[in-house]
Amino acid sequence: MNPGTPIAIDVFAGCGGLSLGLRKAGFDVRAAVEVDKTAAATYRANHPDTELIERDVRDVKASELLAHCDGGPVALLA
Repeated sequence: MNPGTPIAIDVFAGCGGLSLGLRKAGFDVRAAVEVDKTAAATYRANHPDTELIERDVRDVKASELLAHCDGGPVALLA
């Protein structure tokens, strides 16, 4: 994405509908979290360039999410 593009992280990502909407709205969705294996497989198919963390969100550290943001500020945690 272009510099200055707002960065978003999608939690409870499901199959990626919100990530799609965020991209269309101009966000760069850098990471997503989804625990359900079927939903995660669908998310990966729909968003192969987004880093997907397939675990319970309660077990994900903020540092893991921010590691995918290349030091840029996160504009939206959805």
